Amino acid sequence: STLATSGSCSGGDPERGEGRSSGIDAPAMEHKMSGFMLAVLIFFTMSGGPIGVEPSIRAAGNLYAIIGFAVMPFLWALPEVLITTELGLRYPCASGGVRWCEEAFGPKAGLLVGYLGWISGVANNATLPVLFLQYVLNQFYPHLYDDINALLRYGILVGITLLLTIVNYRGVEIVGKVLLFVLVISMAPFLIMVIMGIPQVNTDRWLQTPNGETETFNDDMLDLSQSGWFPWQYAAGIALRPFINNLYWCYNGFDQASHYSNSV
Repeated sequence: STLATSGSCSGGDPERGEGRSSGIDAPAMEHKMSGFMLAVLIFFTMSGGPIGVEPSIRAAGNLYAIIGFAVMPFLWALPEVLITTELGLRYPCASGGVRWCEEAFGPKAGLLVGYLGWISGVANNATLPVLFLQYVLNQFYPHLYDDINALLRYGILVGITLLLTIVNYRGVEIVGKVLLFVLVISMAPFLIMVIMGIPQVNTDRWLQTPNGETETFNDDMLDLSQSGWFPWQYAAGIALRPFINNLYWCYNGFDQASHYSNSV
């Protein structure tokens, strides 16, 4: 296979020596991850848990939310997975989609994609320590939620960020083991709640549809009222924009698995 025979990040057919070359000979690939570890990494890369289901239900009702979560994997996630698999085997590089873009459109386009991806990652990941600290304070130290010292708060956030940076710096193998531990901790409450809730399941509620009385969609104090360029605000009582956006958010990101292609 391409993955087994290619020893560099050159494009084209590695067996024929075709395609562009980055000018740097990549070392022989080290197969550090098992399939299960790869699955854990992909899970946290594109999802991280069932959080995000509630807004879809509030926007579309139970029936349409179930249909959306059943159909969206085939409309969006499966094609993305197939593309990632094919290109990841063709270009087994840690640069992932950056390499694909460079091969197709040249080094300038690859640089732009890499830069924008880096900016997006920095901006997105910077919010996670903040959300984590807010959750801990709200759940365990509510008296400090609004009164915590600004310098202490900044120090905690910097400490969390440095810890995560060190873990990532140690390599994908360490990241995978840490995420496996986090997976158990984060998913255990949901698994317990599902088991406890099974006797209370009422299948009649699965067929409930929105009643059309909701005029705005407000999620966690974030105003998502129906306004802007989107031409169809409601269809069959469904708040289309937040519903479609949330489905896309829940199933997008499988292409990030390409960054692990040279470690599998």
